[in-house]
Amino acid sequence: MRRDYALVREWAALGDANLQTIPGAQVVREHEQTRVIKLSRPDGGAALYWKSFRDAGWIERFKDLFRPSPAARAWRGSLRLQEAGVPTAPLVAFGEAGPENDAPPFLLTEELPDCLSINQWLERFHSDPDGSARQKHQLMRKIGRLLSKLHRANLYHTDLRPGNILARLNSSGEFSLFLIDTDRVMRTWLRGWRESRRNLMQAMFSPSPEMTMTDRMRIAGAYAEARGLTPLSAARRALFLSSCRWLRRRMRALLRAKPHVGSRKRELFERLERLP
Repeated sequence: MRRDYALVREWAALGDANLQTIPGAQVVREHEQTRVIKLSRPDGGAALYWKSFRDAGWIERFKDLFRPSPAARAWRGSLRLQEAGVPTAPLVAFGEAGPENDAPPFLLTEELPDCLSINQWLERFHSDPDGSARQKHQLMRKIGRLLSKLHRANLYHTDLRPGNILARLNSSGEFSLFLIDTDRVMRTWLRGWRESRRNLMQAMFSPSPEMTMTDRMRIAGAYAEARGLTPLSAARRALFLSSCRWLRRRMRALLRAKPHVGSRKRELFERLERLP
């Protein structure tokens, strides 16, 4: 725990099921494995996000016998990002189940005000394509440079979908980027290229129709430049096509398992199939 000791103890005593009864509480995301609740501080300070990790089934329970809880992994992942200079949500506290507490593990972080996910920014750009073209190009390049910084520290985010990258536009017209869902952050020296390619694929290939192939090439180009890969044009194309081939394999498997996937994913797959 870093701060707000008395407040966190009070909320933890309520239990996960009763947190949403706090005045002003808002459930912002609910999945089978996680729930995120936005909570207001009584003193009117920055809002807090309480992320509880639910039982994910016997496979995950078995894995947790040999590794920290997801809350502890999220705390450690955030600390690793901060040490590498990669921005994330400010940490407040995390908690785990114990002999006198069977509540699900949780992570508590401060709100990142005025932030939108990459997909939300793409939708905003799409509504004003002429006025926001420069901002869109800047954001794509920022994503590439953020990934380069992450990978130079031998850190990888195993669920780096655009929803886990938040961006804020400051008063000078520059974007600041943040990574969330830090329980998926891992450190590895043995599978660097494999994980780098996976992260690039995840960041570049959102099914959002507002992300064009040119946008994806800008991400690959900024990444290649920041990593010092030369010649730049060849490195950018190699990174891009390697990520395309990775995603094609994943999409083929998805279509075999679920032949009736949505039109966006099928359209993306058809465009990928036309690439080398």
